[in-house]
Amino acid sequence: MKHPSRSFLPSMLIAVASCVGLAFLFAQTTASQTRETEIAYAPPESYSFINQWSVNDAYGVAVDASGNVFVTSSTDKQVYKFDANGNAIGMLNPGTRPFQLPFGIAIDQNGFIYVADNGRNEIRKFDPNTLQDVKRWKKGCAAYPLLKQPRGIGTSGANRVYVADSANHVIQIYDANGMSKGCYGGLGKGEGKFTWPSGVAVDAAGKIWVSESNIHRVQVLKKNGTHDKFCKTFDSKKLRLIPKLCAIA
Repeated sequence: MKHPSRSFLPSMLIAVASCVGLAFLFAQTTASQTRETEIAYAPPESYSFINQWSVNDAYGVAVDASGNVFVTSSTDKQVYKFDANGNAIGMLNPGTRPFQLPFGIAIDQNGFIYVADNGRNEIRKFDPNTLQDVKRWKKGCAAYPLLKQPRGIGTSGANRVYVADSANHVIQIYDANGMSKGCYGGLGKGEGKFTWPSGVAVDAAGKIWVSESNIHRVQVLKKNGTHDKFCKTFDSKKLRLIPKLCAIA
Protein backbone atom coordinates (compact mmCIF):
# COMPACT_ATOMS: atom_id res chain seq x y z
CA MET A 1 0.00 0.00 0.00
CA LYS A 2 1.36 3.41 -1.01
CA HIS A 3 1.42 6.23 1.52
CA PRO A 4 0.92 9.88 0.59
CA SER A 5 4.16 11.63 -0.14
CA ARG A 6 5.42 14.22 2.31
CA SER A 7 4.91 16.97 -0.29
CA PHE A 8 1.25 15.98 -0.75
CA LEU A 9 0.28 16.18 2.95
CA PRO A 10 0.90 19.95 3.40
CA SER A 11 -1.08 20.66 0.22
CA MET A 12 -3.98 18.57 1.47
CA LEU A 13 -3.89 20.33 4.87
CA ILE A 14 -3.88 23.74 3.19
CA ALA A 15 -6.89 22.74 1.04
CA VAL A 16 -8.81 21.53 4.08
CA ALA A 17 -7.99 24.71 6.00
CA SER A 18 -9.11 26.82 3.04
CA CYS A 19 -12.44 25.00 2.86
CA VAL A 20 -12.97 25.46 6.59
CA GLY A 21 -12.10 29.15 6.29
CA LEU A 22 -14.49 29.67 3.37
CA ALA A 23 -17.27 27.87 5.21
CA PHE A 24 -16.70 30.06 8.27
CA LEU A 25 -16.65 33.22 6.12
CA PHE A 26 -19.88 32.15 4.35
CA ALA A 27 -21.54 31.47 7.69
CA GLN A 28 -20.46 34.86 9.03
CA THR A 29 -21.63 36.66 5.87
CA THR A 30 -24.97 34.86 5.90
CA ALA A 31 -25.45 35.66 9.57
CA SER A 32 -24.56 39.29 8.92
CA GLN A 33 -27.06 39.52 6.05
CA THR A 34 -29.70 37.87 8.22
CA ARG A 35 -29.08 40.40 10.98
CA GLU A 36 -29.35 43.25 8.44
CA THR A 37 -32.67 41.87 7.20
CA GLU A 38 -33.98 41.43 10.70
CA ILE A 39 -32.94 44.93 11.69
CA ALA A 40 -34.45 46.44 8.54
CA TYR A 41 -37.79 44.75 9.13
CA ALA A 42 -37.99 44.68 12.92
CA PRO A 43 -41.34 46.37 13.69
CA PRO A 44 -40.90 49.23 16.19
CA GLU A 45 -44.31 48.52 17.69
CA SER A 46 -47.38 46.41 17.06
CA TYR A 47 -50.70 47.49 15.60
CA SER A 48 -54.22 46.13 15.67
CA PHE A 49 -57.07 46.49 13.16
CA ILE A 50 -59.60 49.25 13.88
CA ASN A 51 -61.88 49.88 10.94
CA GLN A 52 -62.36 49.80 7.17
CA TRP A 53 -64.70 51.26 4.57
CA SER A 54 -65.14 51.13 0.81
CA VAL A 55 -64.09 53.76 -1.71
CA ASN A 56 -64.11 53.08 -5.46
CA ASP A 57 -60.54 52.87 -6.77
CA ALA A 58 -59.10 54.54 -3.68
CA TYR A 59 -55.65 55.85 -4.57
CA GLY A 60 -54.34 58.56 -2.28
CA VAL A 61 -55.01 59.10 1.41
CA ALA A 62 -54.11 61.89 3.85
CA VAL A 63 -55.09 62.70 7.42
CA ASP A 64 -55.43 66.23 8.83
CA ALA A 65 -54.56 67.43 12.35
CA SER A 66 -58.13 66.75 13.53
CA GLY A 67 -58.06 63.14 12.41
CA ASN A 68 -60.23 63.64 9.32
CA VAL A 69 -59.35 61.35 6.43
CA PHE A 70 -59.25 62.45 2.79
CA VAL A 71 -59.30 59.79 0.06
CA THR A 72 -58.99 60.24 -3.69
CA SER A 73 -61.20 58.10 -5.94
CA SER A 74 -60.00 57.97 -9.54
CA THR A 75 -63.18 56.20 -10.74
CA ASP A 76 -65.61 58.57 -9.01
CA LYS A 77 -63.35 61.51 -9.86
CA GLN A 78 -63.86 62.81 -6.34
CA VAL A 79 -61.96 63.40 -3.13
CA TYR A 80 -63.99 62.26 -0.14
CA LYS A 81 -63.68 63.48 3.45
CA PHE A 82 -64.37 61.03 6.29
CA ASP A 83 -64.21 61.34 10.03
CA ALA A 84 -61.95 58.99 11.98
CA ASN A 85 -64.76 56.40 12.18
CA GLY A 86 -65.19 56.24 8.41
CA ASN A 87 -68.34 58.33 8.20
CA ALA A 88 -68.51 60.42 5.01
CA ILE A 89 -68.71 64.07 6.00
CA GLY A 90 -67.94 65.90 2.76
CA MET A 91 -66.10 66.17 -0.54
CA LEU A 92 -63.62 68.61 -1.96
CA ASN A 93 -65.32 71.11 -4.25
CA PRO A 94 -63.40 71.62 -7.51
CA GLY A 95 -65.96 74.15 -8.72
CA THR A 96 -66.57 74.33 -12.46
CA ARG A 97 -63.41 72.34 -13.19
CA PRO A 98 -64.09 68.78 -11.97
CA PHE A 99 -61.35 66.29 -11.29
CA GLN A 100 -60.34 63.93 -14.07
CA LEU A 101 -57.96 61.50 -12.33
CA PRO A 102 -57.24 62.58 -8.76
CA PHE A 103 -54.29 60.52 -7.54
CA GLY A 104 -51.93 61.81 -4.85
CA ILE A 105 -53.08 63.92 -1.91
CA ALA A 106 -51.23 65.73 0.89
CA ILE A 107 -52.00 68.21 3.66
CA ASP A 108 -49.60 70.94 4.77
CA GLN A 109 -48.93 72.27 8.27
CA ASN A 110 -51.67 74.90 7.84
CA GLY A 111 -54.28 72.34 6.86
CA PHE A 112 -54.42 73.17 3.14
CA ILE A 113 -55.09 70.17 0.94
CA TYR A 114 -53.17 69.47 -2.27
CA VAL A 115 -54.33 67.03 -4.94
CA ALA A 116 -52.38 65.79 -7.96
CA ASP A 117 -54.86 65.52 -10.83
CA ASN A 118 -53.17 63.08 -13.17
CA GLY A 119 -55.81 63.54 -15.88
CA ARG A 120 -55.53 67.32 -16.04
CA ASN A 121 -51.76 67.43 -15.45
CA GLU A 122 -52.18 69.91 -12.64
CA ILE A 123 -52.01 70.43 -8.88
CA ARG A 124 -55.10 71.65 -7.00
CA LYS A 125 -55.02 73.41 -3.61
CA PHE A 126 -58.10 73.48 -1.35
CA ASP A 127 -59.10 75.49 1.69
CA PRO A 128 -59.49 73.21 4.76
CA ASN A 129 -62.56 75.07 6.05
CA THR A 130 -64.61 75.60 2.90
CA LEU A 131 -63.14 72.67 0.92
CA GLN A 132 -63.14 75.06 -2.05
CA ASP A 133 -60.54 75.12 -4.80
CA VAL A 134 -58.29 78.14 -4.08
CA LYS A 135 -55.32 77.52 -6.35
CA ARG A 136 -54.25 75.36 -9.28
CA TRP A 137 -51.14 75.14 -11.39
CA LYS A 138 -49.62 73.20 -14.28
CA LYS A 139 -46.21 74.82 -14.63
CA GLY A 140 -42.99 73.21 -13.52
CA CYS A 141 -39.30 74.10 -13.44
CA ALA A 142 -37.34 75.60 -16.35
CA ALA A 143 -36.11 72.23 -17.59
CA TYR A 144 -39.57 70.62 -17.35
CA PRO A 145 -41.98 73.56 -17.71
CA LEU A 146 -45.24 71.58 -17.73
CA LEU A 147 -46.42 68.79 -15.46
CA LYS A 148 -46.97 65.44 -17.17
CA GLN A 149 -49.05 62.85 -15.34
CA PRO A 150 -48.36 63.93 -11.74
CA ARG A 151 -49.04 61.14 -9.27
CA GLY A 152 -47.65 61.38 -5.76
CA ILE A 153 -47.50 64.59 -3.74
CA GLY A 154 -45.99 65.52 -0.39
CA THR A 155 -45.48 68.60 1.78
CA SER A 156 -42.85 69.72 4.26
CA GLY A 157 -42.77 71.97 7.29
CA ALA A 158 -40.87 74.53 5.24
CA ASN A 159 -44.02 75.28 3.18
CA ARG A 160 -42.76 73.25 0.25
CA VAL A 161 -44.83 71.02 -2.01
CA TYR A 162 -43.15 68.06 -3.74
CA VAL A 163 -44.73 66.39 -6.77
CA ALA A 164 -43.79 63.10 -8.40
CA ASP A 165 -44.00 64.30 -12.01
CA SER A 166 -44.16 60.81 -13.48
CA ALA A 167 -43.94 61.28 -17.24
CA ASN A 168 -41.16 63.87 -16.85
CA HIS A 169 -39.35 61.52 -14.45
CA VAL A 170 -38.57 64.30 -11.97
CA ILE A 171 -39.64 65.63 -8.60
CA GLN A 172 -41.08 69.13 -9.00
CA ILE A 173 -40.67 71.45 -6.01
CA TYR A 174 -43.00 74.39 -5.23
CA ASP A 175 -43.80 76.82 -2.48
CA ALA A 176 -47.31 76.75 -0.98
CA ASN A 177 -48.57 79.13 -3.68
CA GLY A 178 -47.44 77.01 -6.60
CA MET A 179 -44.30 78.96 -7.46
CA SER A 180 -41.61 76.65 -8.81
CA LYS A 181 -38.53 76.17 -6.64
CA GLY A 182 -36.84 73.89 -9.13
CA CYS A 183 -36.92 70.20 -9.87
CA TYR A 184 -34.67 67.21 -9.43
CA GLY A 185 -34.02 63.99 -11.28
CA GLY A 186 -34.52 63.10 -14.91
CA LEU A 187 -35.03 59.76 -16.64
CA GLY A 188 -32.64 57.03 -15.59
CA LYS A 189 -31.89 54.24 -13.15
CA GLY A 190 -28.76 55.76 -11.65
CA GLU A 191 -28.43 57.58 -8.33
CA GLY A 192 -30.79 60.53 -8.15
CA LYS A 193 -32.48 59.65 -11.45
CA PHE A 194 -36.05 58.41 -11.72
CA THR A 195 -38.14 56.09 -13.85
CA TRP A 196 -41.82 57.00 -13.55
CA PRO A 197 -41.71 58.22 -9.93
CA SER A 198 -45.03 57.38 -8.33
CA GLY A 199 -44.89 58.56 -4.72
CA VAL A 200 -43.09 61.21 -2.70
CA ALA A 201 -43.00 62.08 1.00
CA VAL A 202 -40.88 64.30 3.24
CA ASP A 203 -39.89 63.36 6.78
CA ALA A 204 -39.31 65.61 9.80
CA ALA A 205 -35.60 65.87 8.99
CA GLY A 206 -36.33 67.17 5.49
CA LYS A 207 -35.27 63.99 3.67
CA ILE A 208 -37.30 63.26 0.55
CA TRP A 209 -38.48 59.70 -0.06
CA VAL A 210 -39.36 58.76 -3.64
CA SER A 211 -40.96 55.51 -4.82
CA GLU A 212 -40.62 54.17 -8.36
CA SER A 213 -43.19 51.43 -8.85
CA ASN A 214 -42.04 50.49 -12.37
CA ILE A 215 -38.55 49.51 -11.23
CA HIS A 216 -39.41 48.49 -7.66
CA ARG A 217 -37.21 51.08 -5.99
CA VAL A 218 -37.27 53.66 -3.21
CA GLN A 219 -34.71 56.45 -3.05
CA VAL A 220 -34.00 58.76 -0.14
CA LEU A 221 -32.66 62.23 -0.94
CA LYS A 222 -31.03 64.61 1.49
CA LYS A 223 -31.25 68.32 0.81
CA ASN A 224 -27.77 69.79 0.90
CA GLY A 225 -27.12 71.96 -2.14
CA THR A 226 -24.24 69.77 -3.26
CA HIS A 227 -23.90 66.28 -4.63
CA ASP A 228 -21.59 64.80 -2.03
CA LYS A 229 -24.20 63.52 0.40
CA PHE A 230 -25.83 60.16 -0.02
CA CYS A 231 -29.24 58.84 -0.64
CA LYS A 232 -30.24 55.23 -0.23
CA THR A 233 -31.78 52.82 -2.67
CA PHE A 234 -33.93 49.98 -1.41
CA ASP A 235 -32.79 46.62 -2.75
CA SER A 236 -35.92 44.44 -2.78
CA LYS A 237 -33.87 41.29 -3.35
CA LYS A 238 -31.57 41.77 -0.38
CA LEU A 239 -34.27 43.52 1.66
CA ARG A 240 -32.08 46.39 2.77
CA LEU A 241 -31.16 49.98 1.97
CA ILE A 242 -27.90 50.48 0.06
CA PRO A 243 -25.94 53.77 0.29
CA LYS A 244 -25.78 55.74 -2.94
CA LEU A 245 -24.18 59.07 -3.74
CA CYS A 246 -26.78 61.73 -4.48
CA ALA A 247 -28.35 64.84 -3.00
CA ILE A 248 -31.02 67.33 -3.86
CA ALA A 249 -30.19 70.99 -4.26
